Amino acid sequence: MTPEQFRGLLKQWDRVGRSDFLQYLKNIIPNQDETLLGTVGSSEDVHMCLYRLIQAGADGVLKKESVAKTLSEAVTLHPDLPAAVVDIFGMLDVEITATDDPKSKERFYWIIKSVEGAVSNQLLRERMEVESFPHIGVVKNPKAFNSKFIKLKTKLYYKQRKFNLFREESEGYAKLLVELNQDQSSSSPEHMLEVIKAIIGCFNLDPNRVLDVLLSSLEARPDRHNFLVPLLRLYMPSAETVSEVVGARYGFCQPQPGQDETEAETPRSLHVMTALLLRHGVIRLEHIWPWLLPADSAIEAQHRRLMAAAAEYQRRTFVVSTKDKEEAPRDETPTLSPISQTQKLGLCEAVLSIGDWPTAQAILARFPDFCLMVHPELAAAACRLLSVRLDPIYRRFSGMAAALRPAPVSLPPLVEARPDSELTSVRSEVAPLLSVIGPYLSSDVTLVYRVLRVARTAHQLRLKEADPDAPETREAFLFYDVLTMLEEAVLPCLVLLEANCCLAEEIWTVLAYYPYQHRYRLYGTWKNESHNQHPQLIRKRADLIKMSKSLMKRISKENVKPLGRLMGKLTHNAPGYMFEYMLGQIQIYDNLIGPMVDSLKYITNLSYDVLGYCIIEALANPEKDRTKHDGTSLSLWLTSLANFCGFMFKKYNLDLTGLMQYVANQLKSMKSLDLLILREVVQKMAGVEAVEDMTEEQLSAMAGGELLRAEAGFFNQVRNTKKSSQRLKDSLIDNGLMVPMVLLMAQQRHCVVFKETEGSHLKLVGKLYDQCQDTMVQFGMFLASALSIDDYRQRLPAFDSLLSEFHISPDVAFFLARPMFTHAIQQRYDELRKAEKNHKSLSVEQKREKYLQASEQVLAPVVTAVVPVFPAKTWDDISAEFFTSFWSLTLSDLRVPSESYEKEVRRLKQQVTQLADNRDLTESKRKKEQERCQVLIDKLHEEEKRQKEHVDRVLARLKKEKDSWFEPRQAKSAKTETMTQFVQMCLFPRCVFTSMDALYCAEFVRTLHSLKTPNFSTLICYDRLFCNITYTFTSCTENEASRYGRFLCALLETVMHWHGSKEVFERECAFFPGFVTKFRVSNKQNERSDHVDYENYRHVCFKWFYKITKAIVTCLDSREYVQIRNALKILIKILPCYPVLSHVANIVEKKVESVIQAEKNKRQDLAIMATSYAGLLRARKHTYIPEKDFHTVDKSKKAAPPAAAAAPATKEATKSTKGGEAAPAVANGSVKHEPMDQDRPSPRQETSYRSNDRDESTERRVKRESRGRDRPREDGDRSRSQTPRSDSTPVSGRERKHDTEERRERKAAKRSPPDDEMESKKISHRVERESDEIRVVEDEYFEKPRRPPASSSRSASEASDVDRDAKRRRVETKRSAEKAPEKDEEKKKKRKKADKGLEEGEIRNKREEKKDRKRATASDRDVSPVDLKRKLKEEEKAAKRRSEGEVEYREVKEKRRTRREEEVEYYDEPLPRYAADDYDWERERPVKDKHRGRLDTKRR
Repeated sequence: MTPEQFRGLLKQWDRVGRSDFLQYLKNIIPNQDETLLGTVGSSEDVHMCLYRLIQAGADGVLKKESVAKTLSEAVTLHPDLPAAVVDIFGMLDVEITATDDPKSKERFYWIIKSVEGAVSNQLLRERMEVESFPHIGVVKNPKAFNSKFIKLKTKLYYKQRKFNLFREESEGYAKLLVELNQDQSSSSPEHMLEVIKAIIGCFNLDPNRVLDVLLSSLEARPDRHNFLVPLLRLYMPSAETVSEVVGARYGFCQPQPGQDETEAETPRSLHVMTALLLRHGVIRLEHIWPWLLPADSAIEAQHRRLMAAAAEYQRRTFVVSTKDKEEAPRDETPTLSPISQTQKLGLCEAVLSIGDWPTAQAILARFPDFCLMVHPELAAAACRLLSVRLDPIYRRFSGMAAALRPAPVSLPPLVEARPDSELTSVRSEVAPLLSVIGPYLSSDVTLVYRVLRVARTAHQLRLKEADPDAPETREAFLFYDVLTMLEEAVLPCLVLLEANCCLAEEIWTVLAYYPYQHRYRLYGTWKNESHNQHPQLIRKRADLIKMSKSLMKRISKENVKPLGRLMGKLTHNAPGYMFEYMLGQIQIYDNLIGPMVDSLKYITNLSYDVLGYCIIEALANPEKDRTKHDGTSLSLWLTSLANFCGFMFKKYNLDLTGLMQYVANQLKSMKSLDLLILREVVQKMAGVEAVEDMTEEQLSAMAGGELLRAEAGFFNQVRNTKKSSQRLKDSLIDNGLMVPMVLLMAQQRHCVVFKETEGSHLKLVGKLYDQCQDTMVQFGMFLASALSIDDYRQRLPAFDSLLSEFHISPDVAFFLARPMFTHAIQQRYDELRKAEKNHKSLSVEQKREKYLQASEQVLAPVVTAVVPVFPAKTWDDISAEFFTSFWSLTLSDLRVPSESYEKEVRRLKQQVTQLADNRDLTESKRKKEQERCQVLIDKLHEEEKRQKEHVDRVLARLKKEKDSWFEPRQAKSAKTETMTQFVQMCLFPRCVFTSMDALYCAEFVRTLHSLKTPNFSTLICYDRLFCNITYTFTSCTENEASRYGRFLCALLETVMHWHGSKEVFERECAFFPGFVTKFRVSNKQNERSDHVDYENYRHVCFKWFYKITKAIVTCLDSREYVQIRNALKILIKILPCYPVLSHVANIVEKKVESVIQAEKNKRQDLAIMATSYAGLLRARKHTYIPEKDFHTVDKSKKAAPPAAAAAPATKEATKSTKGGEAAPAVANGSVKHEPMDQDRPSPRQETSYRSNDRDESTERRVKRESRGRDRPREDGDRSRSQTPRSDSTPVSGRERKHDTEERRERKAAKRSPPDDEMESKKISHRVERESDEIRVVEDEYFEKPRRPPASSSRSASEASDVDRDAKRRRVETKRSAEKAPEKDEEKKKKRKKADKGLEEGEIRNKREEKKDRKRATASDRDVSPVDLKRKLKEEEKAAKRRSEGEVEYREVKEKRRTRREEEVEYYDEPLPRYAADDYDWERERPVKDKHRGRLDTKRR
């Protein structure tokens, strides 16, 4: 009850306060059978309530009658309340007496008198002050009582009892000794006590001296303690008296004044006697302890000195000496005092030796932990006691055979036998002692083995239970108690022992029963905390680390074996200290990885497990930055540690659970840096390498079967990783990490970009994304290869669950589920085929039909699951079946790598031949190897045959499904949107997924073309993939850029394969739906004009090369790291197919050189990459061809009929594609083409081409002169003109733009075809417009080159002609600018104002100069005429230079303006054509974005 509540009761005491007070007391007072003082909390509240009540009555706040009545009722509530009330009376009596208030005293005493009926007078006399007796009425005659009280005190405190010492006789003591030392087997302590009393009375002996004689007898004969101790208890029941006598005996052994402390020794017999008295309860520890020396503080101070000395020793050990010869640190260990000179330690040792553990615990509790155990005698005594207590348990639960069970341990004297032999008694008998002994258990190695064997037996018994991991089972079989014993005693004691590998293995047999979480917690405590309280462990740790440093300095590849043995010895007793220093060195020097891995073959299983913990501890070190100081890449220490993990876990049988769980936990925390560890472990242990590092031959082999992939697809042999791969698989399966790991990586890809790397450098973001992507792919490949397909399908979630529940993107979901689809289709196909009666004689068509049915049945649920993932509008362009087919197939489903099979067979045959000639092998071994090679050859042939059949079935299935893939639509830009959807949803996501997928995408596009897929335009698809890809370059990471480069290279191989030969083009492209220029509703393209011919296709190829070059140059000039890096990556990958043109190669080479010069002192990685590409580019310089060999640059007037026939299609296609280009998209693929060198002209032909070019240059100059007179024409004239023109005369884009209407009509009249042909064309044009055809081929596909090629070496006359042409072009530009639209007029006015302002400024400057000259002349009148004349000449020269500079500035400005206008015109014209040496790429690029925007506006 709080004071506020009590005051509230006082206000309404008479009405309800008194009853509420009594009710409150009833509620808080316990039952009658419980003591009031034994309850926690309630007794204090009761006392406080009564105290406030009595005080209120004494102070007059309440009526004293009411208080007395309330107290009388309250004391009846509990038997202990009267005593409590009297105690309160006594306390208030003192307080009120101090206040000296007579009224308060009067009221207080009245209350006491009023409760006499409830409180007895005897209780009041016992507890109240004597001075208060007269006032409270407990004494009838106060004077007589005071007189009697004084006499009693005088008798007690001032009178002395006398004893006559001369009356005792010494013969009595002799008689006493005889009686005590004779055989007492027939007598009892009670009889002996009567004898002693008789001797004392007969010989008048001093009882205290008799007590001393009894103690001396016990000290001399401790083996008779069972008789003497009861006798002592009967003789002297007072423990204080016996303690004083024993203390006096200790006082005689203490050093006297002037005596050396080392000379004063206490006999051990006295300690044993005292210990026996303590064990039997004759004396108490708190009574004897003050008589002993030294003080507790002295013992604690000595322990602190030991710790300080050990810390100093460790510090000196770690100090690096700068002297020539390193001196060993001086050992300044304080010496320990002998137990014989330390009475308290001696008593503790005696207590332990007689087995009195409770008393020993009480003594040890007076000091800090392990303070006394540093003394070897105490540790040995504790170990002996532990051995006695453990012996009955060990004989029953040792786990050894009956013949090997040890004999019972002989009990030390004075130690009682322990009857307990249950396993649970370890918790009460053994574990407390082990906790006290700690690392000093090393004094008895045999005892350590016994403890470990009992613990191992307990675990074996636990595993035999029905539920071994239930809490009750673990509690019954000491699951957690063993952990405590290992942590506090067993593991620390291993450090103090010399190299004992057997004990380490015995410890491992117990630790192996625990999961990694418990083991690693033990290792962390053992390595980082256990030595902090033990000076010996601190010194030992310093010595071990020093030895580790010495070994690490000497290790190399040559001395791995001898130093490895020494390192093994160091790790037998303390592996954590050694591994911590070793991992630190590996993080700094990565060249130590190999020697260190080889040298660790001599360590124990316990050391291997500790190494796994140390690796995780090093990885999780928060003090280390995981990225370099610039924040753009991972730190070298993390990379080195990852490599070390890969080698260690592959070579040795380390537990992978902790490391895998650590990586999974990091992924849960949205941290992907540690995926580097997983990638290295999977690569080293499973042999699954990152696909990015594979060569072209390996990628080709990866498209084959399992045998070809194993033999030629990987760098390492798969058979060398069979065991380690199995260990990795088992570890992931046992801990349930296989599927969660891959799902976490799939989800982490987006977290890397949007959450983990917020604020990080873009280069680091790309690296982390690539690392996550590559590791996920690598891990998925490992799962597909390590697990059986049934196990894989059972463990992986369903496909629809991956998309809906786990929110995995479709590309990853298909990547994970693709092996299941393939196996399910094959399994269903076998079932359908075998269901037929004559399944062995089925035809090929029947087998294909069965395969088609199996595919439809398996993929139907997949199609259903895919549809809700994307918006419904998506499926208007492509079907869900096509999407599923694209994502469910692989490269091995579309083609057979026959070359890889043949190459591998040739290698094996060559190996067989070499084996036949090898005489170093024995005949049997040679024959065995030859048979193995021959078996592989047969298997490869069989596998190739099976894959060919499989590819045929897949292609047949695709051929039947192709008609429903792309539905025809009526929209004008339907085909463009369809191709855009195809690129965005299929090609780009998959081509940047893996390198194999990049090749697959290119092969799939070629397959769509070769299958003649309806409504699929190969031209538009390639155009989307080659044009406007600058942003695609920029959006890729480093590895994605490499994959994208592989994809572009494969596409270019296909493009150049068709470009290389007209026969190939006619065979593979002509009249194919993919090369149709007009898509009609009827899907009938029978007219020749509806398809692209060979020459126009070559023009298109040139355009694509131009677009790629434009994107690359834009990226290289951007000065952005990502754009430059990605451009160089892509250039390296497409080097076999780009650049083919010599002038394009020169452009790229110049840009790369500029990158090298700009980045060589800034971003070294870019400079190195650019230098590498420049060297590769120069090495291929002999393979480049001029543009005239790439496509027909200019046609003569007598052109071939096919070329003339293509012109109408060109114009119509140009008119039908004014809608502009779609957004850029990217994809990957791989197709091989025939080499281009076979079509290169000979040097003689090249000479003839140059001469023809010089002859044609005159014609072009004449055309330019006439072009200036007839150029002005608006853009709308060309669009409104419907007159067809023949292609027999070359007409450039500038002529199409600037010809007048009269010139167009005149040219059309000259070259108009016959009337019937014109009429047919008009009818055709009208039919096409009415049928709402969709024109898809752009005008740029069929543009003619603007300028003829120039010779590599021009003559002087030709150079002057070019200069005159350039001047004439400027004049023509000015004329055309005068007749330009209003916008050009406004620009021209602004330029005129600027020029006018410049001229006015020049005039103003001249006027000011004249004024200054006049002033200077006036001020220099005193100057001599000669000097004045010289000064004026110098000023005139300076003014002339300024005037010339201004004129030059105006000329430069005019040139720049003219150049801008020419560049704007250039982008409205077809692609320019210059000779390789004179091609200036910078001149052709738009200067500002507004020019590019103007160009796009005109095109639209």
